[in-house]
Amino acid sequence: MKGTRIDVALIVGYLPIGETPETLAKEVLPHLSLAAIYDALSYYHNHKDEIDRERAENTVEAGQLFLSEKLGEAAYKQLTAT
Repeated sequence: MKGTRIDVALIVGYLPIGETPETLAKEVLPHLSLAAIYDALSYYHNHKDEIDRERAENTVEAGQLFLSEKLGEAAYKQLTAT
């Protein structure tokens, strides 16, 4: 979010694990107001495809696949000791 150093994708990521805008503002990110949380959610809904794509690209699995493809399977296994 602009001026907070909190990414909208981070805020959105809390929702599937049961957090609500109210719990985010009160317990998880208390330095953000409830209005700021709702502003972030509004921004998310206006840019949903872009933010969802970004979130999908920034998973552990996506990172592992990227490295495996860039390094090759043998080098990836050596790097990760798998």
